[in-house]
Amino acid sequence: MNYGADKVFDYRKTSPEELELFDIIFDTVGTEQDAFRKKLKPDGKLLTIAISVSKLISVALSTRHGQHRTRLVIAFPNRKNLTHLAQLVDNGDIVPVINSIYPMERIVEAHRHAENRGILGKIIITIP
Repeated sequence: MNYGADKVFDYRKTSPEELELFDIIFDTVGTEQDAFRKKLKPDGKLLTIAISVSKLISVALSTRHGQHRTRLVIAFPNRKNLTHLAQLVDNGDIVPVINSIYPMERIVEAHRHAENRGILGKIIITIP
């Protein structure tokens, strides 16, 4: 599944050094940001949803300076957007991928599971 991306690479099989140059890289892990920035075309952008505290200053500086800019993507949910998203799911336009479901009593186990890299889909916690 590529989820709408033109190209998708498995981080377990492809190192950043093997990649070509891209217009946009969407990083969901945050551990290879320096290597990914080197793989951007001249006006390329790195979008990330995961960033370490040590990288905050370089991201902040890259928003104003530098050829390869990094943007931290933050979403603020609101009723209108969540209602629209729910409708897309109800219509089958978006199919959520669920990795596993845990009851609240096993939340520690669920958290340990979430710390593993390579999880496809979301981990759900059921609350009675």
